[in-house]
Amino acid sequence: MTIKIAFHNVQKLKSSKLQKFMSQIDVPIAFPYLKSYIDKYLPGVAEFEVVDDINTVNPADFDILGLSAYTDCFNQVQVIAKQAKEINPKLFIIIGGYHISALPHTLPPSVDCGVIGEGEETFKELLEVMGEEQTRPFPTGNFKKINGLVFREKENLVFTPKRDFIEPLDTIPFPDRNIIKDNRAMILKGSLSTSRGCPYNCYFCASNVVWGECKTRFFSKDYVMSELEYILNNTVFPSELKAIAFMDSLFISNKPRLYELVNGIEEKGFNKEVKFMITIRANLIDEETCKLLSRMNVSSVLIGMESGSSKILKNFNKRTTAQDNQLTLDLLYKYNIKPTCNFIFGSPYETIDDMCRSFDFIIKNKTVEKIELVNMFVLTPFPGTYYWDWAKEKGLVQDNMDFGRFGEITVPNSPMICTFEEWRTLREGYGIYLNNDIIEESKFYDVLNQFFNELVPFYMKNYSLG
Repeated sequence: MTIKIAFHNVQKLKSSKLQKFMSQIDVPIAFPYLKSYIDKYLPGVAEFEVVDDINTVNPADFDILGLSAYTDCFNQVQVIAKQAKEINPKLFIIIGGYHISALPHTLPPSVDCGVIGEGEETFKELLEVMGEEQTRPFPTGNFKKINGLVFREKENLVFTPKRDFIEPLDTIPFPDRNIIKDNRAMILKGSLSTSRGCPYNCYFCASNVVWGECKTRFFSKDYVMSELEYILNNTVFPSELKAIAFMDSLFISNKPRLYELVNGIEEKGFNKEVKFMITIRANLIDEETCKLLSRMNVSSVLIGMESGSSKILKNFNKRTTAQDNQLTLDLLYKYNIKPTCNFIFGSPYETIDDMCRSFDFIIKNKTVEKIELVNMFVLTPFPGTYYWDWAKEKGLVQDNMDFGRFGEITVPNSPMICTFEEWRTLREGYGIYLNNDIIEESKFYDVLNQFFNELVPFYMKNYSLG
């Protein structure tokens, strides 16, 4: 009997222009990987469908509902699961992703099973067990032999041993990009990952929750070249947007491998066909690396600069300084590589002077076009991070809470999408804020608003240029 599976990437209710915009760029990459993995190792066992609007799905049409959700959407997970179970009590509901991996003991009552950490092999073993059963709902007795699970057995939660990471990564087939049918398909078809994990441990980042603490695994050069070739042969790029994005947490983490990939891209001539967008880090950028990126035809980079204050960078365990940030921008400008820079505000012990150091840094470099785009965030203590433990000790968060308070962390970077006041209304007095002892919350938003207004002319210039 074929197992029918619906995948749904849980998102916040789209009640604002900003939320609608964010939903359009949030690509659920886990589902394409899961489908391709099952199709390769359990061919014919399952049929898959990714559903964008959960309200259009009839739970009675499926055996399994697979949900993926970040922390800010975990409230919706509970609502969706409860409603689906009411329609089809036999439906087996699985959740994966960062939040359940960090807090597996918070598995909602209507969710049968949580996949902790890397999901492909765990999901395959689940389907192997389910494929042996002809009854619905699926019995959970054999789940105890599957590592990386939390599941419900009657009224009790059962936790199985931690799942080992997949080695080598090349055993994972390319993600099935055709499974995404909506307007996010082009983003997915023009992107790929060459590694999993990050060798750093920034205190605000939840990457290590899924991929392992300070651990990075790499797809081989041949694998990456084959996937690039597949993308170029199967994607129709708009001529003005002919670029491929590497979605690695940190693309340049290993310089010998970077040499290997650049040489492979040159040998194949990919650098003459398409531009590339990558992720970098300030302490890893030097003249040699910039020359490699130039050879590769990297046109733009995403870099987490986080702050213009070295004190705050140290508090983040960033292992970079404000001087590193400036030297990086100077080098990128020299090689005509355009950076999008991320900055974080509202961290514990941040003063108005620290905020102004970031503001001055941004304006100075934006004025001379050393920064292409700016993304600003409010520090949020996601489960599994250092700041989660810090906030929990202070009584600011708890394992079971209103997780909607983790939303709207992105400060608007275009008044055409969302004004500052619209965003502020969504957050102030509700969203998580960690620095009230140093800067009172309303003052924090006042200072951010003043800076937002300084940036508006730059935003409008970028918008007018398309």
